[in-house]
Parts: sequence; C-alpha cells; structure tokens
Amino acid sequence: MSHERNYYTVRQLAELLDVGASTVRAWVARGTAPKSHKVGGERRFLVADVHSWCAERGIPLPAANAPDNDEPARR
Repeated sequence: MSHERNYYTVRQLAELLDVGASTVRAWVARGTAPKSHKVGGERRFLVADVHSWCAERGIPLPAANAPDNDEPARR
C-alpha cells in the first residue's frame, strides 16, 4: 500500500476552480474551503476532499482536470 497522497496547492486549487488564489485563501479563512492541511508550511488540499467538496456543491470539474487526469502536488 502506498503512503503517498495527492494534494492540490492553493494555486492549483484556484486554477482548477477558475478563481484567484486570494479567493481560496478567503474561503479557508471563512471555513468554507475544502478540508485542508499545512504541509511544510504550505496549505494543501487532499484531491479526494476537493472532488467531494465540488460534488456536494454541484461544482463541475473541468474535463482536463477530472479525477483521472489531474496533476496535483505530491507529498
């Protein structure tokens, strides 16, 4: 079993959702962003959490960034 997890950075999440990084940071500050963790001092969003968060809100993921085609940051 691999212990490697896939994450999005703030910038990657912003690009995925077509919003600014400042918007993602504002969501985090308000507690409305997908669940996140600090890794090496930088905020990371677990890919599965982001996809679930989007699905719960009816936010479609762009085809180029669908779960099988994304290139998230690796821990």
